[in-house]
Amino acid sequence: MLLLAEGRRQRPRMRNAGDGIHPVHRHRHRFELARIAGRPTAGMVKDVVMPGGHQEAKIDFVADDPGPAPFRCHQRPRMDHDVMALLDRARSARHQPASATAAPAGAACRFGPR
Repeated sequence: MLLLAEGRRQRPRMRNAGDGIHPVHRHRHRFELARIAGRPTAGMVKDVVMPGGHQEAKIDFVADDPGPAPFRCHQRPRMDHDVMALLDRARSARHQPASATAAPAGAACRFGPR
């Protein structure tokens, strides 16, 4: 589980290292698409983004939604091979699960072949 600073704007960067399209979805929450394939965007509120082969996407959201939620690629083989994370907002230390890890600033996700 990755813990995000509650109330702070997050901008993860996702890089598709493969040739195919990867539909990446943030469950139960929406985000604003900030950049895709090298082009800035604004005002596009979504819950799925589909970076093409060898493209990057950046999304913005505020970590203020309650409860942990999956953030993952919607292709079954990718879900089975680590293109999935569980995101939650950070709470006081006494409420954090032992397995939780704080997300680094400017965290990046890489998906596609290794």
